[in-house]
Amino acid sequence: MKKLTRYSVFAVIILFLSACGDSTNTSAPSNEVEPSTSATAAASSEPAAEVAGASEAATTQVAEADVMKLGKQVYMRNCVACHQPNGKGIPPAFPSIANSDVVTGDLDAQISLVLNGVTGSAMVAFGPQLSDEEIAAVVTYQRNSFGNNTGDEATAEQVLALR
Repeated sequence: MKKLTRYSVFAVIILFLSACGDSTNTSAPSNEVEPSTSATAAASSEPAAEVAGASEAATTQVAEADVMKLGKQVYMRNCVACHQPNGKGIPPAFPSIANSDVVTGDLDAQISLVLNGVTGSAMVAFGPQLSDEEIAAVVTYQRNSFGNNTGDEATAEQVLALR
């Protein structure tokens, strides 16, 4: 009987750990189509300078999409347990990110908060475990998701300057 109990406890621990594991595929498949600059140029009868301008804009959109994708991945690995998939948190211990004054306020203040945490609260410092790129991406994701539409994009250089 004791052996059965030990195996049951072991099985529950394994299930718990696998549910809490660091999975990199935490998002649903996207149906978004990334812009193709070569297709735009080939199908266009615009002058070369205009096509080049459109190509730069498309590249910028792809880069922004990549930052948001990385930001979502970092959020799902590090933030979702407290702040929830919808960004509404579990107040009062884990505040909402959706429509948050912190998230929609000063960009440097939010970067600093993610880097250093908040003493005396459940908000831990992520500076020691995340790269500058990851912190910039998750801050950008938070500022442009959950109904927050700041249009801001944090950069790794900004994060490095605040370390």
